[in-house]
Amino acid sequence: MSEPQDHPSANEVERETTTLLDLPPELILLIAHHLNVPDLNSLICSSAYLHEVLSPLLYKRGATYARRWGIKPLIWAVIKGHNSAVERLLENGADPYVETDGSTAYHAAAKGQNIRALASLLGKAPAPSTEDGESGMTPLQLAVQSNNAVMTRMMLDAARGKWPDQDGEWIYSLSLAVGKGYIDIARCLLEAAGNMCLAHSQAPAVDSHCLLNAATKGDIAMIQLLAEFGWRNWGAMVYGKEIITPLHAAAREGRIELTELLLSYGSDINATDHNSRTPLYCASAIKEHHVTELLLKAGADPNIGGKEVTTHHEMATPLHTNASHGRITMSLLLLAGGATVNAADQLGCTPLQYAVQWNRLPVMEILIEAGADISARTQKGRSALYIAAYRGHDKAVDLLLSHGAHAEAGRETDSFTSPLFAAIEKGRVDFLKRLVAAGFKLNPGPGSNMIPLFHAVKYNQLSVIRELVRCGADVRTLKEDGSSILHEAAKHAAKDEIIQYLIDQGADVHAVGPQNQTALHYAMRFVSSFSTGLVLLNAGISASARDTNGATALHHSVRTSGKGMKELLIAGADVNAQDGNGMTPLLLAASSYRFFPHVLYALLDAGADVTVQDKSGQTALHYVARSYNDPLFGTLLKRHSHETSEFMTPDKQGLTVADKAIKFGHVPIMSMLADTQRHGAGDYALRPEQRALIEEMVQRQVLLG
Repeated sequence: MSEPQDHPSANEVERETTTLLDLPPELILLIAHHLNVPDLNSLICSSAYLHEVLSPLLYKRGATYARRWGIKPLIWAVIKGHNSAVERLLENGADPYVETDGSTAYHAAAKGQNIRALASLLGKAPAPSTEDGESGMTPLQLAVQSNNAVMTRMMLDAARGKWPDQDGEWIYSLSLAVGKGYIDIARCLLEAAGNMCLAHSQAPAVDSHCLLNAATKGDIAMIQLLAEFGWRNWGAMVYGKEIITPLHAAAREGRIELTELLLSYGSDINATDHNSRTPLYCASAIKEHHVTELLLKAGADPNIGGKEVTTHHEMATPLHTNASHGRITMSLLLLAGGATVNAADQLGCTPLQYAVQWNRLPVMEILIEAGADISARTQKGRSALYIAAYRGHDKAVDLLLSHGAHAEAGRETDSFTSPLFAAIEKGRVDFLKRLVAAGFKLNPGPGSNMIPLFHAVKYNQLSVIRELVRCGADVRTLKEDGSSILHEAAKHAAKDEIIQYLIDQGADVHAVGPQNQTALHYAMRFVSSFSTGLVLLNAGISASARDTNGATALHHSVRTSGKGMKELLIAGADVNAQDGNGMTPLLLAASSYRFFPHVLYALLDAGADVTVQDKSGQTALHYVARSYNDPLFGTLLKRHSHETSEFMTPDKQGLTVADKAIKFGHVPIMSMLADTQRHGAGDYALRPEQRALIEEMVQRQVLLG
């Protein structure tokens, strides 16, 4: 029905009304049938007589009328609280399920808590389970949310056997009531469930969720109500990002009365959550002494391990966690309740080691008194004393030593398990005397690699080294492979003052280690600067000493870009010394894949012999012929010419310098060889085929260039 564009003025309405009042009702109704709904409504409002005559017609036609902004008259009447209009619209056939933006008159009644309107609507049909567009809730859920037990019961009573989607509707409504703590509403829903024989196909999951929700909020009355109606699924379920039971929820919040109630209902006292923690673990972790005591008395196992709160180690017991936090009362309570004092977590750590890690001295004393094994070791072999020394807990070290930790001395198998080595690594100078006095050896004897002084040198700790020497460490002790303290210092790039201090204390500067190498060999091999070598040279170490392969420190120097080469030569290093392969420093530098031209020039300036051949019959010129360094090749070639050397002599494979140059195809170097023969600078001619090939390659290069 379309609305007119223009409406009569007030004078016109009054004039027409006055005229109509004189007519009989039958004629007025006949005229009214030709009016649209807005005009009819205006006419009715103009006089009590017309209202009485025309109201039935208005409600009959208005039952299906759509207002200009889309809202239906029935919904509008509910919102406005015009309950008589609601009743008459329904009597005239208004559809109670008709929607405006997804909302029905039922939704409007529930939102406005209009009980009379809801009663009228329910007299026609049960409330729908559709969600409105504004709140996303159904009429029942709106009633539940507003804690209106009357409306909730009205909708439930009207829905018996006729409620669409009643299972899902009811489940969500109950969850809402439980979450809000609306006990009366929850009872209405639970009672209705029995009356309507709901399928409740998701019962176990819903049971747990509602029970867990109530337990999390500490709602004892709600738990009792649910249990009264047979809801006793106390198992674990997903709750947010967790998997817990109601008993966990009660224990970790310290709710002792609720904990007692859940235990009386038969909750599994040792159930584990997503972190393998029991309710006892949760209660003890938050210092809830009363709940912890209750659970222990009820039979909770204190030795079930879970993920530890601080370290996140698996299989940690409640005693581990409370030891790490230094909780004296809780630790005593757990021990009295049967906690195993030497229980080990996933990594083999005991409660005592947890207490030592965090320097919880009073708890350490409690655990030791309860029988904690001081010598127990983790999977990595570390004891409580090692942890205390590594962490720098001096009082813990004294406590452990006073209770027999010194018995560990002499039983260490590597530097990763020795308390003495831990103190050295962390620079705990003040611990060294205590540990030495307790029996930890500074000089373990020949053939050992567990030498504290060597470990201190490795970590560049001069203060520690001084203390070890004061305590009796022998600077002339050798490792199993024969290396000395100076070898160790050079290997680990010790500071110059450390090396000098060791020499001043009597370290043997001439000692030879593995492969007959001196500390100077090590310095050339391992140290990035030559300062270490210079300290050794100043102390009188030989620059010409050879290892088992005949190599000198100078050989090692050319391998590392000529580090210290000048100082070694000044100290008397033989520039032409050959190692076991016949390699001089010059040959070694020329043959290295790490090619350092400045090293070769320096060796040549120092008088290196270019004619020396290694065991393969090659000279430095053979090796440089395969490079792309034209100037260096030219310099070597001139040296051979000046010394009338037979530079074209083939090596053990029958290859000459020219063969090498041709093989690697560097034209400038080949040109030098051709020019040298052409100008008669050499004593030996190139073979004709070599010369022809070189000239051809040179010519090709000229044409291409």
